Amino acid sequence: MSEKAKKEEVPKFSYKLSLDQPFWIQQLTDNFALRKAVRLSLFAYFFLIFILLYFTVGKLIPYFQWQVKVALTLFASWQISVKVSDLRPDDKLPPVFLWDFIVYQFGYGLKAIEIYKGQKYEKTKLRSVEEFVEEE
Repeated sequence: MSEKAKKEEVPKFSYKLSLDQPFWIQQLTDNFALRKAVRLSLFAYFFLIFILLYFTVGKLIPYFQWQVKVALTLFASWQISVKVSDLRPDDKLPPVFLWDFIVYQFGYGLKAIEIYKGQKYEKTKLRSVEEFVEEE
């Protein structure tokens, strides 16, 4: 076998798998470490969801003291962020999927166009009951 043929047989390395791996954090400071490692994205989602919940849901329930609001919001945002960090719709990260979904809705959803197997179809309106009665 020639040298050129041997070089062609070597599989190419894909960087996509290695770059898609999450960053894991366990040691936060010199004196504080978590019991088990968690994803860095979990903290990012946690802070975003906490801010969103605190300033939206927190305003809807004004009769609680601020400590109770913060505690409830912390608990809810941690639970939601754990679920979101494990989520991989269409093998994409949640922010990328959300952006693609928004672009799709504004590009096709508002124009009443659906895509099925690569072909575009216009949405048809459902007929009302009166139209069925008139036909008979």
